[in-house]
Amino acid sequence: MTAAAPDVDRPPTDTTRVFRAVFAVALLAIEFGYLLYYRALDTRDGGAAYQTADWLISYADGFVRRGLFGEVFLALAPSGSAGLWALFAVQGLLYAVVFGFAVWALARARFSWPMIALVCGPAALGFFAWDPAAAFRKEVLAYVSLSLVVWALVAVRRRLIAVVLTVLSLLVFALAVFSWETSALFLPAFLYLLVRRGDDLGLSLLFRRVLAGAFLLVGGTGLALGTLFHGSVATAQAICDVVREHGFTRADLCSGAIDAIGWTSQYTLDSVTASFPLYVGYLPLALLAIIPVLTTPWIRRNWGWALLIALAFLPLFVIVTDYGRWINMIVMALVFCIAAGPIQNTFSRAWTWLTVILYTTLWGLPHWLPADFAQPWPWLGLAKVIGSTLIDTVARFVG
Repeated sequence: MTAAAPDVDRPPTDTTRVFRAVFAVALLAIEFGYLLYYRALDTRDGGAAYQTADWLISYADGFVRRGLFGEVFLALAPSGSAGLWALFAVQGLLYAVVFGFAVWALARARFSWPMIALVCGPAALGFFAWDPAAAFRKEVLAYVSLSLVVWALVAVRRRLIAVVLTVLSLLVFALAVFSWETSALFLPAFLYLLVRRGDDLGLSLLFRRVLAGAFLLVGGTGLALGTLFHGSVATAQAICDVVREHGFTRADLCSGAIDAIGWTSQYTLDSVTASFPLYVGYLPLALLAIIPVLTTPWIRRNWGWALLIALAFLPLFVIVTDYGRWINMIVMALVFCIAAGPIQNTFSRAWTWLTVILYTTLWGLPHWLPADFAQPWPWLGLAKVIGSTLIDTVARFVG
């Protein structure tokens, strides 16, 4: 009689489930509250050059990349401060969907420690909180679209609802791509979900192929048009004029994402070249970011898809300096794919309560650093937030 082989990837027992659930939900609540807090401060002060202005890019000078959301929003939203708060509400709702998806995915995986590390880690949802400038970017539209596909795959049992969710996901993806053409780089993740995991929908092979083709068509068209209708300095000025006419008058509101419409490819390449010596510091953070993915059984069974999903974002590291965002996008795309699979694909003995707490609290991923950044590498994360809050509180009482 032979001994049974150890179950390396067995599900967690329920003896600590309440503690795991409380820790995960509390961490997500802190992350969500923190990103909303800083975004509310920006909104109160008249908006931000990226987190606000990027969503206000419109077709003021004719069709241009990234303009769809802003065109629709400016046509419907009130002017002035009320319009800024309306934008905040829309953005907050989008992130609420993503954080709601996170809670659902964690509950489905019984709040296992590996899944907490994957979903709540500083390169996943924690990224939006610990660097406040990382949140409220347009990639959240792609995250909402991915959430809808995964829910259609796993969470619903009725075929009609699955169809509705997948079609809605396609519409949100179209909005994402024509509002920020880089969203098309999530296509491999969508194809994995529809082709590899598509059988779970209970839909015909023909429907799944048509749907996958529709995603490819939308993504390819958006990427091509974004390249052809790149925009110019004159385009950026026309967009800024419309923003000002709508009552959004903060002095530096047009100095970020709107100005970027007029940046040339050579300008962005030069920025990457100038930043590269500093950006070597992202390498260890990138390795930390993918550890939760590499420890899952999912990666062993789907390494080809994982590689394809990651490689799709590789060009971004060559042409734009937001390295933290690109790392986050890779990790998030993989999170959705892993969450769509059997829960056994998330279990691993590599994670314990101690390693997860340390991993999720002690570090953070800056979304971007200026080329002339001469200070020590910034320390981000929950531990820093707690420490800074305590120090400030004590200083107020003492001072």
